Amino acid sequence: MQLKDRHIDKASTVPLYFQLKQILLEYLEQGHPDPSLPIPTEQSLSEDFGISRPTVRQAINELVVEGRLYRIKGKGTFVCTPSIELNMLMRVDSYENSLRRKGMIPKTDVLKFVAKQADARIAAGGG
Repeated sequence: MQLKDRHIDKASTVPLYFQLKQILLEYLEQGHPDPSLPIPTEQSLSEDFGISRPTVRQAINELVVEGRLYRIKGKGTFVCTPSIELNMLMRVDSYENSLRRKGMIPKTDVLKFVAKQADARIAAGGG
């Protein structure tokens, strides 16, 4: 995927920075040739998409905060390689879903049911 093949819809209700962020995410996943090379500069992205540099900067800043990109002053903005922790977090799933993927059918059995009088704090809605 080439960045120049994509367009931002200025008439859309979706903010311009968010549209660019989505384009950049797709580019990072499918088109960036080499993580050792910087992504295009703010200036070139601004010119290519016909949007302001602050808008470009906002999209890039969000990707930096999310850990997808990092900056080196005077060198450019680069793609982060995913860390082990990030990969693990992306795979967190519910116990029920993990059982279903293994072909099991999860179920819940009520082993004991007891009705009790609520104390004053709980009865008053204080949790």
